[in-house]
Amino acid sequence: MSHRILIDGLTKLKKAFVAEQVMVLRSVSNELMREASIKNDQLLAQAAMISYCLHKFLTKEHVVTSGFWLEYKMSVLSSLEAALKAIENDNLKEYKKELDSISVHLERLDKELGRYVQGTYEKAKVKYAADAYYYGLSLSQAAALTMADISAVQQYIGVTTQHDIDADKKGIKVRLDELKKVIGYIA
Repeated sequence: MSHRILIDGLTKLKKAFVAEQVMVLRSVSNELMREASIKNDQLLAQAAMISYCLHKFLTKEHVVTSGFWLEYKMSVLSSLEAALKAIENDNLKEYKKELDSISVHLERLDKELGRYVQGTYEKAKVKYAADAYYYGLSLSQAAALTMADISAVQQYIGVTTQHDIDADKKGIKVRLDELKKVIGYIA
C-alpha cells in the first residue's frame, strides 16, 4: 500500500518544524486535512492537527522561550523521524504509536504552558472537524475523523461564517474529475 501523501506531508512538516517556518506548517496542516477529508483518513487528520499545533506553539513567545520547549521540540522531532521511518516501511501500527506520542507531548506542553481553558490540540480537533464538514463530510463523519466532540464542532460551525463562503471555486467538472481520480474510476 502506498503512503506517498503521508510520507510527503510528514517530510514537509518535519522540515518546516526544524526551520521554524510557521506559515509552511500551517499550509501543510491545511493540505493534510483536505486530503484527510477526501479520503476520510484519521492518520492524515492526526498529522494535520499536529502540524497545526506546532504552528500555533511556534507563534507563542511564552512557549518557545520557556525552559520546557527545547525538550519538547527534541522529543517531537525524534517521534516525527520514527513515524517517517515507520510509514516508509509500511508499519502503520508504529506510525500511529509515534503520532500518538507527539499528540500526548503537545497536550502536555499545552497544559504546562497554555493560557486557555481549551487546549490547542482540542481546538485543532474542532477546527479541522469543521473543515472536514465544509469539505463535504457529514457532521458525525467529520467529528469522528478528528475525534472531536460533535457538539463542540456543531457549536464552532454555528459561530463561524465559513459555511457562507464558497470554499471550493472549482467547477463541478474539475471536482468530479478529481473525485474519479481519487477513487480510481476509469471510464
